[in-house]
Amino acid sequence: MTADQRSMVVAAVVIPKLLYIGRHQWPTTTLIASFQRMIHNFVWHARFSVDAVGGRAWLNKQVAGLPRKDDGLAVPDLKLELLAHAAVTVNAWGLEADQTMQIVGDVVAGAGTAAMAQPLYITPRHTPRPTQTPRLTKSLWATGLTLCNVYGGVAAVTGKADMVVALGCLLLFRGPLGLQWRGRRLLIDASALRGSLWDTYTSTEYVQHGAFCTEWMPYLVLSDLRLYSETGKIINPRTRFWSICSVGAQLKDVLHWKWTHTNRLMATALGLRLTKTMQRRIGSLMQLLLLNFPQMMTPGSHNGDIRYCTRDEDHTPIRRGLNSARQLVTLSPELTPVSAEPPVSSHRSLMKVMQREVGPGTRITRVHPHPRLARMVCLWIGTRVWRTPRKAYKAQIGAKARIKGLADSAMRQNKWAASNAGAAAGLKELSWHRLRRIVGLNPWGEQLLLRIKLHAISTYNPVTAGMGCPHQGCERIRRVDLQHVFWDCVAARTLREVLLGRWTAAGLKLKSFEEAIFALALPTLPTTLTRLTGQYVATLPDAQAAALGGLVDQMLMNCWSIGAALYLLSVWRWRVAHFDALNDVTTAYHTAGLRQRLYHGYTDAIRDYPTDIPPHIGARLSSVICGALGGGGDACPASPAGASPIYLILIAGTRGGTTRKCSSGTVILRLRPGFGTYRVVRVGYARYVGTTVTLSQSVHLGLLRGLRRCISNHWVPAHVLGDHPVALRQLITRTPPRAPHLHGDYWKTRRLADAADVPSWLIQDREYNRAAQALARVAQTAGHDMEWQEHEWQQAGTRWDGVKGHIGRDVKRWLREFAESTESAVEEATV
Repeated sequence: MTADQRSMVVAAVVIPKLLYIGRHQWPTTTLIASFQRMIHNFVWHARFSVDAVGGRAWLNKQVAGLPRKDDGLAVPDLKLELLAHAAVTVNAWGLEADQTMQIVGDVVAGAGTAAMAQPLYITPRHTPRPTQTPRLTKSLWATGLTLCNVYGGVAAVTGKADMVVALGCLLLFRGPLGLQWRGRRLLIDASALRGSLWDTYTSTEYVQHGAFCTEWMPYLVLSDLRLYSETGKIINPRTRFWSICSVGAQLKDVLHWKWTHTNRLMATALGLRLTKTMQRRIGSLMQLLLLNFPQMMTPGSHNGDIRYCTRDEDHTPIRRGLNSARQLVTLSPELTPVSAEPPVSSHRSLMKVMQREVGPGTRITRVHPHPRLARMVCLWIGTRVWRTPRKAYKAQIGAKARIKGLADSAMRQNKWAASNAGAAAGLKELSWHRLRRIVGLNPWGEQLLLRIKLHAISTYNPVTAGMGCPHQGCERIRRVDLQHVFWDCVAARTLREVLLGRWTAAGLKLKSFEEAIFALALPTLPTTLTRLTGQYVATLPDAQAAALGGLVDQMLMNCWSIGAALYLLSVWRWRVAHFDALNDVTTAYHTAGLRQRLYHGYTDAIRDYPTDIPPHIGARLSSVICGALGGGGDACPASPAGASPIYLILIAGTRGGTTRKCSSGTVILRLRPGFGTYRVVRVGYARYVGTTVTLSQSVHLGLLRGLRRCISNHWVPAHVLGDHPVALRQLITRTPPRAPHLHGDYWKTRRLADAADVPSWLIQDREYNRAAQALARVAQTAGHDMEWQEHEWQQAGTRWDGVKGHIGRDVKRWLREFAESTESAVEEATV
């Protein structure tokens, strides 16, 4: 197996079993390090052993741990998996556990240190995430609680610290908060905080997080909470307010409050003793809470209201709540129990009860966690789902390692950019998703191509004990790189001639082959191959031609992908063959080996077509392609010698009064550019009616009629001139329309264009395509189709003189454009 395959085995088999063991017996850091060494040795050396193994990995830990979409091997990190496992376990317990499981969690988290277990609550922070990787603690519950507190909250709004500082500065200008003690009661006047700044602050958080749930505020665990100070620094309330914040103490254990008037609250301090110091610290704590959560100034309720969401716009909200006994009650018009049913035991039970209350006609999409059922403080209700998946925890916890891995991967790929820009551009497009879909490429080939992209191949030559090239002719090159190995070397040039010889003969013309070879993809298709396949598709019935779709293009792309991959593999195979004296390193042996591999590779690639394609069609297409590329089958016929006239198709489409009526006009001309003469050989127009007909479809259908006439009369090559940019660009770029019902006509037109060997496509303005436009408009008024052959058009009446004049002007314009593109002088067009 390759390193990538062993990595998948570890992720699918080893990691789940270790997580199952860790759920019941939390491992120590020493044990985790031992198992991680075993995983490393298995992935890179195929030995599941903790002992040191000779050799080294060809990727560092950070790059190898990247997901495959980022060009990594996704090698599992056991510590990261255990951290995410602990976080998910505690997160699910805090949201969905029933009363019995909550008691079990309290006891397990307390580890039996107290006679009565203290209720465990999770307080996710709303401050920026820490940059360092979290540590494993003594138990799964302690680790999961810490991770849920750090990573379980919403992401802080950009500029949250600046907002807190701005509100703090507002108190310096307008005066401090009004704090007045009356026994144990603290009267708070927060009028100084109200204004446009407060409105902007709260509205920004509402847009990003949703509505603020004040009923969850009393359940905040102060020792786990992090707040912004008046200067913008993050503080721990337990450090600043140590006299009132004990371990595990919640805000409701220190004080409770209610709203009296606008911008005024009355807080009651709880506890056996209230000193001046405690009064100052309670006042400072309330000020920090108002600066960090200004929504506290908005009057709310503590009656256990249930918040739910539904997508039914006609739904009339109902008000239900839970009392202290967890019984469902109606909140309006008066507080009454719904029924004598048993108390609601969990969040899932609450969802079922609320679905029953709203009725079967409305579907509830989400119920916000309730403070009397859940143990995780959920301060916001918006589009967020508080049940965080394992994938999200892994992404947040492993963010630092991922950033480092991406930077290292980019640095490796930049080595290609420094030596060969074309190869670097091609390798940038090469991904695991692309490698896995190359027909005929084995896992070892996939791994070698990935190593080439990541510059993770050593150029060490054990024969000379240096970074040299073993091939004859490269002896004087003392230090080589991968650019030399796969492109500049004598062996690479020899094997590249074997690959490109057939493709250039098949009509492939590229300015630079580096990007196409290293990307394993072609920017354009060979013209000769497309013409040969198009000629065969043109003989098929319309239904079968439309069913082929982009199959022919895909077969050609598959052939190039496997051919370029086999070339790179053969270059490396020839290089390492020098490291053993018994290997054959002759040019004849390795060139013949590449030809044989290309033969079998092309044969495998062209067999990859859907089963609904008739076998004889697939076999015929395979024979044509293989014959041109040297994989057996029909040979590629040579182009006829001698000059011949060229043909031009003028095409246009128009839409009638309604979108259901479209028409097209077509003109076919025979031209001799060297003499500047032309002759009209076919003229016609057609009308198309249907509920789904479009203007671009009418252009495709009109061009389809013209191409059929050109192929049947051997009027090739045929150039195309039109004025509809969307329809013509779809044909030029081989991009089918988005609508599925248009694919059939598009692919028939595209295949016939290949068969007619269309060498150029020109998109003109309508004023330079008036002849075809006039014919399309005539089709709208005539209401029928019409077509003239060459002799019939010459005998047409004077009513068509206007169209004939437009043809002359359109041809003159096209000849001028054609002369500029071919850099040859062209005479003025004459009949």
